[in-house]
Amino acid sequence: MLFTIVVPAIFLSNHPAVYILDKTDPLLAPAVVHFIAPLVAGIILWLALRFWKFGLNNHQSTGN
Repeated sequence: MLFTIVVPAIFLSNHPAVYILDKTDPLLAPAVVHFIAPLVAGIILWLALRFWKFGLNNHQSTGN
């Protein structure tokens, strides 16, 4: 939950909004973070999808 929702949401909403509104970053992140935020969110999405695929490939049903 943390890596699929919380972290990408922070990168996709907080950093670009801080840059667009010309506010001080409360996290004191460097200026480059505002531009790489979509890239980081994409990488995290890719990792989550790889983990999902791993789970599907290794799933063993209890059967019926």
